[in-house]
Amino acid sequence: MVYLNEFGSLKNKMLNTQMLRGNMIATTILNPSHEDLTELNKKLCRTPDEDFTEIDSQADEKPFAIYIRKNAKIIAGVLANVYRKGVEIESHWVDRKYRYTNVEAELIRKTEFFGRQQGALVSFLKTDEVNYFYHDNGYNLCSCTLEPTTGKEIYYLRKLLQESKQFGFFG
Repeated sequence: MVYLNEFGSLKNKMLNTQMLRGNMIATTILNPSHEDLTELNKKLCRTPDEDFTEIDSQADEKPFAIYIRKNAKIIAGVLANVYRKGVEIESHWVDRKYRYTNVEAELIRKTEFFGRQQGALVSFLKTDEVNYFYHDNGYNLCSCTLEPTTGKEIYYLRKLLQESKQFGFFG
């Protein structure tokens, strides 16, 4: 297990645990265990064929998960991956009771913070609904495609985390 404290130094596997308002705890985990992924997978998957327990761990990729708990119950989570100067938010979920309470924004901020610690210049995510939440948190629409099996629109969003002339990323 590899842990990072809030300053990014290595410890074990748990990267950062922090108390949040309202008696909630946020935990960042690098290379989450199969059990961790299975627990989140139950809540994150929107369709039966989605399964994030088999995250491809190529050498330059760093899969990670962030959980927010209240009274030991997971109330929000994100599965993400840092690679090639970017952080990709694979999926995120917030318990219905805690939506519109800033928990989702805190989850995204923690994901971006960890990505920046790992050298990410940009954050990406895809969603089937675009709303003010993403725009208010700095994300811009990159493209839109149709999901071939369902015909649903899928939106790809991007947020610049750091400016970089080397990679042509500017705010």
